[in-house]
Amino acid sequence: MQTISKAGFGLLKFVEAVLGYCVVYKEVKPKQERVAALEKEYNTAKKYLDNINKELQRIENTLKDLNDSYVEAMRERQILQEETEIMQRRLIAADKLITGLSSENKRFDMIYDQSSPGTPVIFILSPGSDPTSELMKLADRWGAGPKFKYLSLGQGQDKAAVSLLVNAINRGNWLMLQNCHLLISFIRTLEKILDKNTKPHPDFRLWLTTDPTL
Repeated sequence: MQTISKAGFGLLKFVEAVLGYCVVYKEVKPKQERVAALEKEYNTAKKYLDNINKELQRIENTLKDLNDSYVEAMRERQILQEETEIMQRRLIAADKLITGLSSENKRFDMIYDQSSPGTPVIFILSPGSDPTSELMKLADRWGAGPKFKYLSLGQGQDKAAVSLLVNAINRGNWLMLQNCHLLISFIRTLEKILDKNTKPHPDFRLWLTTDPTL
């Protein structure tokens, strides 16, 4: 009888334990399910957040690339702007040079229009000036390029000057005698030769250069 009572007591304790477990289980189960749901939501949110972070990183990389491209484009723009300004200055300078040359050509053409075989044209030179190249261009423009001759006067050049002058008068050459102030004695000879040749070749032209000291 005592043994049965102990067995019954043990069974009672077991039943009480089972009942206690059921009570606890009923309380814990919803919490476990809630925890599981929260973990699922967390994992979903974390995955979504990871995707957003990846997209943000991609956008940041794109923005960085665009910024680098912008900086490079601005650098190239600055270089092109500087080159454009340089070219504009060169074009302006070239235009002024062309305009100046055109004006110089017109000026020498006017001088030629006023020249004649019997009247020399005298250039009184300022420091650094030299009309030789312009006269050569003028001769080319008027078809006298191959017939253009010139001589720089100085001591001992009078005979050569006379020879060139006589040939130019007879053959219609253009003769340029430079630095007449260095051989003043030749000027008298020059005047005599021109006075004797009353009918020079119609193409003959005589150009003289001198310092203001003559």
